[in-house]
Amino acid sequence: MRKKDSPQSLWKKVSTYFVIINLAGMFLLYPIYYVIHIIALMATDSPVVELSFIVMLLFNLGVGGTVYFIFDRLLKNIANGLKIENLLYKLNLIMLNVTVFSPFVLIFFSDAFMSNYHYMNCKEMAVTGKLSKNIYTRNQEICELLIKEKETQ
Repeated sequence: MRKKDSPQSLWKKVSTYFVIINLAGMFLLYPIYYVIHIIALMATDSPVVELSFIVMLLFNLGVGGTVYFIFDRLLKNIANGLKIENLLYKLNLIMLNVTVFSPFVLIFFSDAFMSNYHYMNCKEMAVTGKLSKNIYTRNQEICELLIKEKETQ
């Protein structure tokens, strides 16, 4: 027979789920909005499109965290034991690797994707570091104009 949960235990579970759902929503919804914004810019032939590394990382954190949380809850509800713990540990390592390395893969393939839609990478305008982003323009003249504008600031 199952022991009845105390009010504090129930509150802890509810607040944990609330925090997880809000974080997953933030990490998943903003990147989806960002991708829709990029598609809208490309559909309207915008002269400049900016792809952000951190948004891709946020999306991967949201997906990875959500998948891990779901598997963690499902597997712990099914059974407890060393096999389940080992499986969760391996899943955690896989999700961590996918989360960290997939933005690099996406950035690597973004040049080819954007060139298919007649955008060129304006490498002089790219921002590197924690908030790295690639700037894509329709042609070289727009890129040069952006560089001059940046130099005058």
